[in-house]
Amino acid sequence: MLRNFDSIMNNSDQEYLLQKAREKIEAGACRAAYKILAPLIVAKCPEALYLYSTFRLIRKETDEDFEKRSLGILTEAANLGSPEAQYRLGAYYDVGDVVDKDREKAAQLFKLAAEGGHSKAKAFHGLDLFYGLNGISQDKASGMGFLRQAVDEHVDGAEYELQRMYDTENQTN
Repeated sequence: MLRNFDSIMNNSDQEYLLQKAREKIEAGACRAAYKILAPLIVAKCPEALYLYSTFRLIRKETDEDFEKRSLGILTEAANLGSPEAQYRLGAYYDVGDVVDKDREKAAQLFKLAAEGGHSKAKAFHGLDLFYGLNGISQDKASGMGFLRQAVDEHVDGAEYELQRMYDTENQTN
């Protein structure tokens, strides 16, 4: 997960810091979260960058400035391999929120996030695979496989979509 910090800090230490930062963010203590994340951010830890993209430190920062800064950090985290950042950025492209709508780019980001283990991305990527949507080549078996994983991981709507896939297959056979 963390490239530049691996020799100094092991994965369990990194996960501990990330969890503490998540707790601070949930409690609204963003400055405290930033202090925890700072060394991980400097080291380009993808998950730390993702977390940093979710909050603002400067009260005077306008919504527009925050969105621009957040998008830059989110993109960096996604490029460094954060499944959560890939999923969120994919969602932005899927609906055209903060960025211009680009369903093919969204599908590629969902694919990366799904392959990285992101539960909701598995549902989106599974649908793209099954139906051959958004620039993704059709592969019904793989699509159903990703949707089964999403169902097993309790993703809202995944069970319904998987049932629709089975119904579609039964109608064509």
